[in-house]
Amino acid sequence: MFLFVFSLSSCTRDKYNYTDFESVTFSSYYQAESESNNRHILYYYSSDSKTCDNIKNDILTFFNDFDALEYYMLDTVKIETESSFFGEFTGEPIIYIISNNIVVKTYTGEEEIAEFITEYSNIEYNYDLFESQHLTTYEEVLDIDSESYLLYYYLDDCANCASIEEFFLPWAYTKSIEDIYFLNGSNITNPDQIPLGLSILDSEIPLVVLMSSGVYTDEFYSGTDDVLEFINRIGINDISTQNYGIEYTDFLEQSLDSFDDTLTISDNVHIEYFYSTYCAHCNSVKVDILNFFLELELEFYLINVSEVLGIPKIEGFIGVPALYIIADNEPVEEYIGSIEIIEFIDDYNDGLIDLTEYE
Repeated sequence: MFLFVFSLSSCTRDKYNYTDFESVTFSSYYQAESESNNRHILYYYSSDSKTCDNIKNDILTFFNDFDALEYYMLDTVKIETESSFFGEFTGEPIIYIISNNIVVKTYTGEEEIAEFITEYSNIEYNYDLFESQHLTTYEEVLDIDSESYLLYYYLDDCANCASIEEFFLPWAYTKSIEDIYFLNGSNITNPDQIPLGLSILDSEIPLVVLMSSGVYTDEFYSGTDDVLEFINRIGINDISTQNYGIEYTDFLEQSLDSFDDTLTISDNVHIEYFYSTYCAHCNSVKVDILNFFLELELEFYLINVSEVLGIPKIEGFIGVPALYIIADNEPVEEYIGSIEIIEFIDDYNDGLIDLTEYE
């Protein structure tokens, strides 16, 4: 009896192919290097390179299971004349870690990319991950020269702070390093010297505070629910304080000073927005709603329930913030609370709400 043994060394099928990642594959250096301001990963390879082919299965398997950061790919063999801002591709696979369109770390070649895969397959979300973004004094908070940044204030012995770490820290990790800073209230070197502009930081609960060039923008989110609502709303979008200085007083022509004027102020379809300057939930949507009104072509009115005269005319009025669509001098739609109001703004801007039916 004869036993024939065949060694098949070239019939192993790739688990994944680059075509499986077309949605995250770019065709130019410019597109790849300007796609996102968030922290993300760029993988440059050449489909003609044996070195790149050696790690193809490993890197594509990693990306298939990876969801901590956005990632993008580019096959350099398809680039004929364009040059990369990040350096010349020499045939070895390259991983770039990008933040705010700047390279913060590079992994080149098989060995370093294997180290990258190990490192990023075992990310531990704790405050040590953000060591370079931690501040220890109020002065450092005010000295940051950035148009838009977020300050996250927490305490070591704060139960609410601990309860949202598993949600906030992975979200914060996706953002540009320059966009988020941390301040541990338990370790501030000058805790009794809070500047007047940062008095809000005298807190025992987690806070997200929006800042611009060392100035508090009057936009903040306090407590577990508000902070989680904020990060869910921002998602992968950029952190921005554009038009942060907008105030209710910018809409004096649309402001009513008596409940008697509501409903009947206009016979046209219009919006009536009820708020209070003493309401935390109103303050949390203040910038969003005022910027929405700034661009709105539909007629609208604002009612500060803390100062307005009389009693509400709307039946069942339960509090603020509240937004009503008024037609024929009656409310036909209502959006109560910060969550519903933000959803209304998003849906209206996306063309999902059509008020012409009431005209």
